Amino acid sequence: MTSVLFNTISLDFSNVLDVTQSLGFYLGHVQPYCQHDWTLSFSGEPSPGSSIRYVETQSMQIGASYTLQFSLVMGCGRDPSPHIDTQVRLEFSTNHGLTWHLVKEACLPGMPSCSEFTAPSVYHPSEFTDWRRITLPLPHRAWSSATRFRWIQNYYGEQDEWALDDIYIGQQCLQMCHGHGWCDHGHCRCDPGFSGLDCQASSPLSSSILSDFESQDGLLAVWQEVIGGEVVTPDMGCGVVSSGSSLYFSKAGLRQLVSYDLDTEWAEFVQFYLRVGGDWVQCNMADSREEGVLLQYSNDGGISWGLIAEMYFTDFTKPRFVHYELPQASKTPCTRFRWWQPLHSGDGYDQWAIDDVIILSEREKHIIPMANPTMPQNFYEKPAFDYPLNQMSVWLMLGNEGMEKERNGSFCAPTPSAMVFGRSDGDRVAVTRDLVLRPGYTLQFKLNIGCESQFSASASVLLQYSHDAGRTWALVKEGCYLGSSGAGGCEGSGRELREPTVYATGDYESWTRVTIVIPRNVAAR
Repeated sequence: MTSVLFNTISLDFSNVLDVTQSLGFYLGHVQPYCQHDWTLSFSGEPSPGSSIRYVETQSMQIGASYTLQFSLVMGCGRDPSPHIDTQVRLEFSTNHGLTWHLVKEACLPGMPSCSEFTAPSVYHPSEFTDWRRITLPLPHRAWSSATRFRWIQNYYGEQDEWALDDIYIGQQCLQMCHGHGWCDHGHCRCDPGFSGLDCQASSPLSSSILSDFESQDGLLAVWQEVIGGEVVTPDMGCGVVSSGSSLYFSKAGLRQLVSYDLDTEWAEFVQFYLRVGGDWVQCNMADSREEGVLLQYSNDGGISWGLIAEMYFTDFTKPRFVHYELPQASKTPCTRFRWWQPLHSGDGYDQWAIDDVIILSEREKHIIPMANPTMPQNFYEKPAFDYPLNQMSVWLMLGNEGMEKERNGSFCAPTPSAMVFGRSDGDRVAVTRDLVLRPGYTLQFKLNIGCESQFSASASVLLQYSHDAGRTWALVKEGCYLGSSGAGGCEGSGRELREPTVYATGDYESWTRVTIVIPRNVAAR
């Protein structure tokens, strides 16, 4: 339907007369496409002499608080032509089509006067393998009494089809439906799971992410979008990033990782391990600032993105642990996060990899041992760490937990409840959530290192603590020997001689109980 009175275009392509009154198009067809009943689709090989195909609106009066919404699919599951720029550009003209400009210009690191880092209104097939809604507030540059819009594809092969559906150009709905609904004559038509006048979440959302990227199969259960990346083993991609497998981005087109919407009102931090480039073919060095990685958040379903941090391209050529406090603006009942590489040099260039992403709510972060003992009295009953990682347990992160299948192996001395660390290269680690400790608390556990009787200090297990969310670590107890200076763990006149909390192969051939009284300096904060 086209309304001259309100200067609005609202089309679902079911009425051909409405379509022809509102749009002009070249090489397009109104027809069913890719599971949608009626669309404007562009398919087939290029015509001799001209490869451009496009759709253009009639001139409209555009002013403040106008928005543009549409649904786009590219290829419908078919791979795009290689080595051709098959992107679709969304442009506007305020001089009857003499000159055209992007509705949304790129604003990338290094560019002046960016209110937010954002991609241009240029759409790559990697992001639109299925139908996807785009919502754009129209910028001041596009306001005029006679503004036209067009979607145009300059280059394509036979398989580079694309289609539009549900075009809306008109006054914004309330809060632009928070990015979770369609604007329909001034009212929001909300997506499933969202309701109300402005499409708020109908029920409480998850408030945490704990993702170790050990399996491709479970990826989309945790992440809304993984574009341009895949789970790889430690001998591939950028190697070991934290431990075991990682999520490795190397493909052509868009490269980004996007979370589902979370309730972050009580969230405190985001942490992860990251590597951007390196010194071999599968992980080569980026050469400009725009080829780094941005961590951003969105409170409106991905319409706009605020910046948490820029991971500068030269700072992450080795794997690094990163911990950021969440800005107050990102703490809402419905916020998503994305890791985005704005530019790269194409397939197989400027690769990056991420591992062990954790976002936690303050309510889930701390465990108070007095109120919630971390271990039942009987060690062989179901212990706290047998619960899945995404549920409330004592463990924040487990690295390389489990055994490799091809080794067929089970651990040399299995017990019903033991955690076994025997997977691939990289750190083998168990990290607790934050514990509220007092001096005199006791830590007790059983340990077996490989059932080995031959002493070796080369693969010792260290028991460490951190007071700064894992940025730095120190031994729970330093060694104190006869003849030691007063440094380290040997303070005081009546100092105790003791071994450090370092457990070497050979000393733990069988299951051995270790009991430690928590020192005052460890429990001090």
